[in-house]
Amino acid sequence: MPTGALTLDYFDISQDRYSEMNYETNIMYKNKFGDFSVDGMVGGNVRKNSYSALSMGTQGGLSSPNYFDIAASISRPTVGRSYEKKTVNSVLGKASIGWRDLLFVEGTLRNDWSSALPSQSNSYLYPSLSTSFIFTELVKTSWLTYGKLRASFASVGSDLGAHALNLAIGNGSFYGTNPSATIGNQFKGGGIKPALTKAYEFGVELRLFKKIGLDVTYYQNNNTDQILGIDVTPASGFSTAQINAGNIQSKGIEITLSGKPIETRNFSWDVTLNWAKNQNSIKELAPGINTYLYATNRYDTRLEHRVGGEWGTYYGRKWRTDPTTGQTLIDATGQPLYDINVPIGNVLPKFTGGMFNSFKYKSFDLTFGIDFQSGGLFYSETRNFNTGAGLSQETVGKNDKGNDWRDYPGAYTTAGGNTGAGGIRIPGIFANGALAGKENNRYISARAYWYTARQRDASNVLLDGSYVKLREIRFGYTIPSSALKSLPFVKSANIGFMVQNAWLIWATAKKWGVDPSELETFYREGGQLSSTRQFGINLRASF
Repeated sequence: MPTGALTLDYFDISQDRYSEMNYETNIMYKNKFGDFSVDGMVGGNVRKNSYSALSMGTQGGLSSPNYFDIAASISRPTVGRSYEKKTVNSVLGKASIGWRDLLFVEGTLRNDWSSALPSQSNSYLYPSLSTSFIFTELVKTSWLTYGKLRASFASVGSDLGAHALNLAIGNGSFYGTNPSATIGNQFKGGGIKPALTKAYEFGVELRLFKKIGLDVTYYQNNNTDQILGIDVTPASGFSTAQINAGNIQSKGIEITLSGKPIETRNFSWDVTLNWAKNQNSIKELAPGINTYLYATNRYDTRLEHRVGGEWGTYYGRKWRTDPTTGQTLIDATGQPLYDINVPIGNVLPKFTGGMFNSFKYKSFDLTFGIDFQSGGLFYSETRNFNTGAGLSQETVGKNDKGNDWRDYPGAYTTAGGNTGAGGIRIPGIFANGALAGKENNRYISARAYWYTARQRDASNVLLDGSYVKLREIRFGYTIPSSALKSLPFVKSANIGFMVQNAWLIWATAKKWGVDPSELETFYREGGQLSSTRQFGINLRASF
């Protein structure tokens, strides 16, 4: 940063080095005995990863204008140093047995030893077994041209990143002229063992009338001993502790339907539809722990995993209602009462899906993809700030008297109702006092409503993630082979005009200026900029 800019002049340098070396050996065997075929392999692998980084930057400006050197730092320079080294040793094997090209059974077995885990528990073994049966090789019909059943089981182990078991030590704040050191905020006792995932899958593939394809898959995964950082009392000197925890189960179904509805000499249409539904549940965490806090947002909105509940449930504030009438309970100032830690909904969608189309007419082609999602909550910082600051269109309106609610409400009386012109009256009944049970007649200012009352209900900031989107579209032209004669090394070429992020067709959150298909994380929108649409020309060639 040069001298004379809006911020202090500044200079920094950095260097990053990363390498991965793999040493692998395999012995393979393949043979056929009558109706049986055998294909096998045993081998070993050594993977070595290393990473180092060094960065330095000036602080407090430069001692001489435009003197770009770390030695020119007025205050003590900042220094960052990272070093990682990790080795994973593996032995593995695979065997596949087939019978008459219609029944296959395949198994794998692998064992890893990771330097990122404690030496007493750094070994983890994970097998898999799968089978498939092409039943149309035995049953021939005119309408079913292909049919396969499949089933599989797989167990997969996982470790940590390099040095993740070690307490982090970093530079602390100065005490006068004396430097200090800090340690990380996570307690790491070193008793970690590998995480393990067990997956079961069953599926069927069908081909009907040589034009329609159907693929249905059901799966269930059990994730055990996941390595988590749970909250601990600050009195311990740490904010979290590293543990192995629980059993998180996910199960679902995926359906894919493909076909070619139209096919003539000059025109064809290919289409693929897919739909998926997934459900995750928390079977258990660690002994004595029933809740794992995944993330927090403003105004008590918390993303938690609770034993016996669904993975990724949002909890937050909710306006309190009368158990008899269901009406909102109002305090003496006209503000709603509210409860905290109320389950609002799940962050995961009810289902997802998409459609891909490909049209061809002579040398022209048109392809486009649409995807969609139903349900799934996310926290929106955009709506929070826009409503709280009165910047969004929804904060402009008229109250039930027909007056601009941005005008100050003025005084009110207990018998004749509000005598002011503006303000907002929240429908409900008084909760306490002499007016308990009577209809609310208090008008509060627009700021008190949007900045205070609405923040007492998580529905103001937890939005529905449903959407339908035209993700990408491309219109292309296949160049005639006669035009490519001057380029003998080019066999074929297609040039096309494409648009990405083409059109957010529909979304519940669209009216608040949020695109739920472009979230920073799956559970939170942190104040996204307006979506951009990309245009381009694409050339595809084969040689």
